Amino acid sequence: MRAVGPAVEVIVFRTAVLFCLCLVALAVGVVSLAEPASSARPTHGVPSAVSAPPGVYLKLDIESAITGFLPVDHPPHPERKPPSVPQLHRKFRSLLQRVLGNAAVSGIAVGEHWDHIQMSNSSYPYEPVGGYDWSYLDDVFSVADHLHKPVQLLITPGANSPQALLDELPSCNSLFAPRRYARPKRCGSVVFPRLQESIHADSDVLPLPWNKRYNGAWHGFLRLLNRRYRANREFAAIAVAGPVYASPEMILPTSENTHHKQVDGMWGTLISNAFPKRPGYRDTDAVFVDAWDMTINFYEKLFSGVTLLLTPDSGSDLPDFSHQVEAKRGNDLYTRDCAASIAEADPSNSLYKDLMGCEAKTEILAYFVRVPGPNGKATRDGGMRAGSPATLQPGGIEVAGDIGVPGTKLLTELEPPPPILIGAGADFDFPVSTKTRQKEGCRTYPKRKCVPLTVTEAAANVLKVFFDHTSHGKAFGGTNGDGQVDFLGVPYLDVLYAERHPCAQLQDTLDAASQALTGQTVDCSR
Repeated sequence: MRAVGPAVEVIVFRTAVLFCLCLVALAVGVVSLAEPASSARPTHGVPSAVSAPPGVYLKLDIESAITGFLPVDHPPHPERKPPSVPQLHRKFRSLLQRVLGNAAVSGIAVGEHWDHIQMSNSSYPYEPVGGYDWSYLDDVFSVADHLHKPVQLLITPGANSPQALLDELPSCNSLFAPRRYARPKRCGSVVFPRLQESIHADSDVLPLPWNKRYNGAWHGFLRLLNRRYRANREFAAIAVAGPVYASPEMILPTSENTHHKQVDGMWGTLISNAFPKRPGYRDTDAVFVDAWDMTINFYEKLFSGVTLLLTPDSGSDLPDFSHQVEAKRGNDLYTRDCAASIAEADPSNSLYKDLMGCEAKTEILAYFVRVPGPNGKATRDGGMRAGSPATLQPGGIEVAGDIGVPGTKLLTELEPPPPILIGAGADFDFPVSTKTRQKEGCRTYPKRKCVPLTVTEAAANVLKVFFDHTSHGKAFGGTNGDGQVDFLGVPYLDVLYAERHPCAQLQDTLDAASQALTGQTVDCSR
């Protein structure tokens, strides 16, 4: 008998989910289309700032979408000319209208690299005016305005910083060269061994998270972005970024994620060189915590009336200098979010090596929760898969991990509630409609593939992780609980697939997720 993994167990819930949710809507009169869905969330008497509307958000990276319109062969064959820039914009707007027009889609989470907006020279398919090409983001807002769909912005600095800025930052690489080379007293960038996230990076050069020139340039760019879009009614949320590598997620090169043992030591050398009079920074992740706290403060002061999205992901991806870790004062999340790492006694286990990074990330989260400001707040997991840890508590039959999707739900259950309620969301890490289906949708991958595994089964497996331990957990094959989820990021390729293959029933799955998040009835006659 062929092993099918958990997929078949979950998919049988799809039809039941739609039927039950429709009955519930008719019986209790769920929120109407005219009523803000966010009002359905209990506030426990605590005031809440403006929050991004809940629902299924189309996840689209502008760079990936544009690449899909270009010839497959590179450089293109002389007889197959690439589309002109105006043609690309028409294709891009047409794509946006199609996928954003899907009834299950509440809004769009759009990503773009900083260096593809702020540019020194024209480089196809970008045409900067006055040093900036806002045209593709303008396309997004234009279509979103027309369809009344909110926009989440995921703009990435780090290794995607403008080349002109990277050229200005003195390299620290000589710190790791033979002693005959001069040791730079002040340097601002470094080249690390590549990690998986490098596929999203436009450069090998990483600005140091604490570098003043880098942070000043990034903050200046954000001021321009805010000035351009702050009055737009569909500007709903923005991801907090700055001390990052190649995405808004809290990910930096480490010995663990690059498989190069010297990387954590490189960070130690960089920190000692930059802060010789700050012993509190040595052999700790404190400098990264301070960089994130500064960044959060800047976003709170700059933006107003939007939701700030913080993306901690798992407890890993920050340097590990020691296993002797103590939670800092005011960090009440450490023992809950990092329980799996605290309990892990095997030094060869990745959870054991995550302890310092997990504590640092929970410090940042604790600060994010309590810092005041005029914005809504939410945390998101940018890499959710069917095999993602389902719980924070080790010892049960479910795989435990640090922070991740369970950690986003934890922040929605805090007692006493924080001054501003914390929203929660997660994104599919990969599409389920492409060759990445097993990686995204099989709970036992890569140890064992789920065979067979349909697109809809893969999506259902991921939704089980997303809705588990919420009020809709059982409906999606999991367990009910008190956790809250507000928004789900689905790759645009999966939305296209759902529309092109109605018999695959992926659209029904998206409808069910949308209704569970928004409280709005689905079209039961579909």
